[in-house]
Amino acid sequence: MEEIKISDIVRITGGVSNYTDDVFVTGVQTDSRRISKGDMYVALIGARVDGHDFIKNAADAGAVCALVSRDVENSPIPIVKVASPEESLRDIARAYFSMISPKVIAVTGSCGKTTTKEMLSEVFSTKYNTLKTNGNYNSTIGLPLTVCRLSKENNAAVLEMGTGHKGEIKTMCSVVKPDIAIITNIGSSHIEFFGSKEAIANEKCDIYRAVSPRGTIVVNADDEMISKIMSSEVFPAKQITYGINAKADVTASNIETFSSNGAFVTEFDINYLSESVHAKINTLGIHNVYNALAASAAGIADGIALNDIVRGLAEFIPDDMRMKVFKCIDGVTLISDVYNSNPQAVKASLKVMSDIAKGRKIAILGDMLEQGDFSEEAHTDIGRYAAQFANILISRGDMAIYTSGGAAEFMPYKSIQTFHTNEDVIEYLSTFDFRYDDTFLVKGSRGMKMEEIVNYILEQRFNCAR
Repeated sequence: MEEIKISDIVRITGGVSNYTDDVFVTGVQTDSRRISKGDMYVALIGARVDGHDFIKNAADAGAVCALVSRDVENSPIPIVKVASPEESLRDIARAYFSMISPKVIAVTGSCGKTTTKEMLSEVFSTKYNTLKTNGNYNSTIGLPLTVCRLSKENNAAVLEMGTGHKGEIKTMCSVVKPDIAIITNIGSSHIEFFGSKEAIANEKCDIYRAVSPRGTIVVNADDEMISKIMSSEVFPAKQITYGINAKADVTASNIETFSSNGAFVTEFDINYLSESVHAKINTLGIHNVYNALAASAAGIADGIALNDIVRGLAEFIPDDMRMKVFKCIDGVTLISDVYNSNPQAVKASLKVMSDIAKGRKIAILGDMLEQGDFSEEAHTDIGRYAAQFANILISRGDMAIYTSGGAAEFMPYKSIQTFHTNEDVIEYLSTFDFRYDDTFLVKGSRGMKMEEIVNYILEQRFNCAR
């Protein structure tokens, strides 16, 4: 962050401060454990923790001031008192963003937004000094913190926008106005809080509504819900479409998966107008081809050459929790895809498992969280779908009985295992008959901590290098 005075923070937020001498703020943090020297500490009040209790910790770590919502006796650092530190954080980010004014490429969607964000970052880094959203800083709090990481050298920002409740996309777009906006797809992620896919779609489309006529929206022409909205609503920005099955501006063809030196890659041709270039991504699945097409379409919209787009896509490396394939000893393959889960994502992962498997296919599926009243139906449907691909299904969680029940309609009962905890699954795997050419898929929502199962298979059963 470029230096900003406490007096400027007071002016931006309309707050009241006890400071006497101006000091410079060079960063913003809401977690006292992550404070660096020169940071402003934002004291948020959560369901379980009151940030005001950690002002001394923040000061000891190097914070130079604190943004608070109540009086703090004997504060070791200057305080700026405001009505809502969370709202004021966004006010500060909004003002700071206008100072830096980078090009903004924003992405949301039910599935694939993080992978697309990573691919976008690589593509736009071929042309710009690009800042990207790190980790899960894609919320109404995380996005302002990301904005405050910008420096004057950053002339582009690739920002991920997640949403779990109505109005969150609009709130984030009030902080930064996208120049290019992408919705990867619309599924049932967080449907518990929205009630319907139509409501989810309306929330996601706020990212399109925020783009000015001078900007561009990137449209997945193969997504049924997005296509439905595009036919019923007029957005002010220009459009560029991508797809595989539908007619689109940017398409993929000749899609193939290869295994080379123990690693899997996907190769395909990107087609735009009369041009066609061959691309490679270091991951699997048709859904990741869509993610690459979204990044490609955004790059094209910004005038990035196709060859540079291909060069950027080749730099993308998935992390260990997102569609990462491990080749273990004895010919066992493990697919780790445990960062998040919803029906659309599980189906894509099962298809990947089927595509690369040579021997038995073993799916270990944890609960898909935040499905609300749709949960029983969604898990039953996933069980039925898994039965088309898996030879053995291991389901885990409170909804496991429904996943297993759906699978039992099509699979032999002896091929289905149902467990409540990760420990139960690990105990079962401790005596499991691993065979040459077995392929395992481990998939579940973040809250299920399915990486514990991944770590057991890799580290304790096979001592597999990462």
